[in-house]
Amino acid sequence: MEVDRSEHELVVEPISPIDALYLHGHHLTDFEREEILDYRQVYYVGPNARKIDAVRGSPRNAGYDDATGRYRGRLMDHIGYRYKICSTLGKGAFGDCFKAYDFQRRQYCALKIIRNEPRFHRQAKVEVNVLEMLKDADPDDQYSLVHHVDNFLFRGHLIITFELLGNDLYSELRAGGFAGFPQNETKDMAGDILRCLELLGRVQVVHADLKPENILLRPNGATAAVDSAGAGPANLQSRCKVIDFGSSCFQHGKIHTYIQSRYYRSPEVVLGLGYGPAIDMWSLGCILVELDAGAPLFSAKNEADLLLLQLELLGLPSIEVLARAKRAEEFFSGGRPLKTTDRKGRTHPVGSRALRDACRTTNPEFLDFVSRCLTWDPADRMTPLEALEHPWLMAMEPPKAFSSPKFSRVTDLIQSEGMDLLNDSGVSSGDEQEVPDSKAHGGWSFQPSPMSAVC
Repeated sequence: MEVDRSEHELVVEPISPIDALYLHGHHLTDFEREEILDYRQVYYVGPNARKIDAVRGSPRNAGYDDATGRYRGRLMDHIGYRYKICSTLGKGAFGDCFKAYDFQRRQYCALKIIRNEPRFHRQAKVEVNVLEMLKDADPDDQYSLVHHVDNFLFRGHLIITFELLGNDLYSELRAGGFAGFPQNETKDMAGDILRCLELLGRVQVVHADLKPENILLRPNGATAAVDSAGAGPANLQSRCKVIDFGSSCFQHGKIHTYIQSRYYRSPEVVLGLGYGPAIDMWSLGCILVELDAGAPLFSAKNEADLLLLQLELLGLPSIEVLARAKRAEEFFSGGRPLKTTDRKGRTHPVGSRALRDACRTTNPEFLDFVSRCLTWDPADRMTPLEALEHPWLMAMEPPKAFSSPKFSRVTDLIQSEGMDLLNDSGVSSGDEQEVPDSKAHGGWSFQPSPMSAVC
């Protein structure tokens, strides 16, 4: 076993734990000298890491966890005597994600470490079940979703490993000065997301947290051809993949009532109508406007303001929709909204905003596509299959190489709101309760890295 050369040079043969103790025991803590005996093969021991001096039986998982149950991962250290932690990719309510090198497979991967708490562990097991089902349903990698590689327990934490992808779309928007993407690239990415949603619909899975941060480009800006026998128009190029099934659930086994990051949260979730796959189509409509214009469509700081912005764009929901809404009395009286001013006192008259004013493009087919995603009643929304046959996606355009949006402008919306350039799309965990007017950075926080988290 080699321990201290560039991963690209390594051809590592595993050794037994007894041999590892003999050769590298001086690099291990007392805890690890006992722990390593539980492993059949050892690839890597983290000789240059600043290791945690864990003590068996000590609080906080022998010292390996912080006060919130997060694993205290150290760069250059090992995970399961097989993976090397190379860098931090991101963190969320569920735990943390790292770029790691897998010495057994001889490749980099994204490694997701779930917080050591029962509620996160339970949801992570649902995520693993969903990921395994989706991987079996997509053996030829045609449906633009992240493929999970492995999952295992390590020091009380559930670990999930994934293929390593490129930047997320929010990072690409930020790198381009929030100028938005060209229509042909937006169309390709819409096709990718819809292929994923079409498969999710067939296996009755709800993603429940679609947003630009959870859509990652293929590595190194690569594109992939789409099999014409698969779902969707064959003229589209696959540029990206959908990730983060940590909030997902089976349609018949929903376990959350509070889901979706706020900017992309559907009316049925806000109003308590119950939810299904249609919430992902709502999120897609919001995402496409943001990819086109460079700014979020509904940049609300709390749910009351979110509903206010939705009313401003869509007008009033029908009496039938309100009659089914468990939370209607919190926002409406006699079919009219209780308030038309936001937290800053600005007025948002019902139905006073046109979708075309929120978009950069004037393409009527694009505007029609988005409008059919953004409806009060989920029964009125396009399904993924219907969307894949929409004229906007079916229209042929000359293929172009992918490029990030060029620096040119920060949208008027961002300037008028005084927003900073960090994502403020709200919490994405179904387990976190929202506090009105509180700090909204509850989803991912990304490190300045060329790679984004696949989790």
